[in-house]
Amino acid sequence: MDPDLEKIFEARELLKQARKAADELRRKSPEELDRYVRAISEAALAAARELAESAVRESGFGVVEDKVLKNTFAARDVAESVLKQRTAGVLTRDPERGIVEYGVPMGVVAAIIPCTNPTSTAVFKALIAVKAGCAVVMSPHPRTVECTRRAAQICQSAVEKAGGPAGAISCLSGGVMAATRELMGHALTDVILATGGMGLVRAAYSSGKPAYGVGPGNVPVYVDRSADVENAVRQVFRGTTFDSGVVCSCEQSIVADAPVAERVRQECVKRGGYFLDPEETAKVSAFLFPSGEFNSAAVGMSARWIAEQAGVGVPETTEVLLAELDGVGPGHPLSAEKLCPVLAIYTADGWRAGCERCIELIKFGGMGHTISIHARNAEVIEAFAREKPVCRVLVNTCAALGAVGLTTNLEPSLTLGPGAWGGSATGDNVTARHLINVKRLAYDREGLPEREKREPTDEEIALAVKRALDELGY
Repeated sequence: MDPDLEKIFEARELLKQARKAADELRRKSPEELDRYVRAISEAALAAARELAESAVRESGFGVVEDKVLKNTFAARDVAESVLKQRTAGVLTRDPERGIVEYGVPMGVVAAIIPCTNPTSTAVFKALIAVKAGCAVVMSPHPRTVECTRRAAQICQSAVEKAGGPAGAISCLSGGVMAATRELMGHALTDVILATGGMGLVRAAYSSGKPAYGVGPGNVPVYVDRSADVENAVRQVFRGTTFDSGVVCSCEQSIVADAPVAERVRQECVKRGGYFLDPEETAKVSAFLFPSGEFNSAAVGMSARWIAEQAGVGVPETTEVLLAELDGVGPGHPLSAEKLCPVLAIYTADGWRAGCERCIELIKFGGMGHTISIHARNAEVIEAFAREKPVCRVLVNTCAALGAVGLTTNLEPSLTLGPGAWGGSATGDNVTARHLINVKRLAYDREGLPEREKREPTDEEIALAVKRALDELGY
């Protein structure tokens, strides 16, 4: 059989199994769904290192220890978060308004899994789907088929051992675009979770199905004159080197306020940053963006490897390459998203100039995603946040880890919606609640019980008088 036809047939068969599983999951109690979630969590935690090692081995990039952390975050933090959510049965009762809300699973989820996070994203999507009472069929990236399939198998085995249905969590045996399109557009698919390149995300939105897509994150970091510069640079380097820069919320550029710009540079050098001169910047730009598009061979590779490939000599201690730029856009390729530890760096005099530069960077490939600010001036932080077309503004933390909820109190998630700015239906950190429909039972107003009648308190009378006097200008 033709390979494409074979994978299309496989997609259809997995969807049939998923539909049967979804019908069973829909009838499960919240307690039963939670039991499956706990089983997935325990199994995935036990396999966190195995999955990390297999992902690095198969993809050829990334950092094992960082992938262990991502797998652990997905298995533990995400599970703990969704277990607190009410997604099935009665969600809320409001007798006064005569409204009861019920959670109803969307059904069968088509989940696109990227090569940058091939196991953690698989575990994450399995957890939120099952918590919502949905079944999920995954489409792996061609570069990381086996490790994604292994993650799905671990999760499915855990569900079955906990008494759940077969076919609840499955994965295609190959990353074939024809099969992925079949998966997304098939009549048995109810909703799509698309994590990957913009072409694939656009395909998800064009499938005719409800879809949550995640686009690129060209994340700028503004370092204000009021910042703790040492901590700011430490956090930036932690983010841009995390798993060799493949997380969509990794820091991509530094915009340093003029009074602290030199201190920022000094801290960068202390932490293993190598500043490229103009000739070296041109060489690295040509290697990373040979025809205007990012060179996929550089995804998740180290700064030293990139420098060597570009013909630039750097010290063995080099962790990050930095290019001082004076513009943004196609004429400055390193101002774009770079899935590796390479940072653009700018100087701006004052937070307003820094704000304008950051907006330029966001518009050049990161609309709606994330921005980071390091400052101790609360007024600057508030003003800075209001201006940006992004759904996450992170303060004094590592953007790569803060955006997903590891170092902040944002919802733990590995699918970060960019909102309408980024062409998505949501700006949320996607979780189990996004995979349910909310059904509302609403009673006629006339049949509702009358509210209890009582005399107002002295405090309520005084407040009413004050409001009346304020309106009259007294």
